[in-house]
Amino acid sequence: MTPHDAITGPYHRNARQILDVMHAWRGDEANALRTVRQYHVDYVLICPNLSESTIYQSEAPNGFYAQLIRGKIPYWMTAVQLPTNSPYRMWRVLKS
Repeated sequence: MTPHDAITGPYHRNARQILDVMHAWRGDEANALRTVRQYHVDYVLICPNLSESTIYQSEAPNGFYAQLIRGKIPYWMTAVQLPTNSPYRMWRVLKS
């Protein structure tokens, strides 16, 4: 319901893209950056309490998703202020 595009969502289409994002969450920062560049990502949005995210954190405790949860934000992203009561965290990808 927005003018924005997304790589993936909670549905069973775009299998390749879903796998790419899952690998980005579980992989290191360099892998995530390759995915971001491949799909021309402008924003990264997570919901820290989403049940699926616990899988990323348990399977890859040092992966990109786990790093974001711990507040380790890469140089190529900057925080986007969301409403105080928002369950989400969002970052804008800085273009070089």
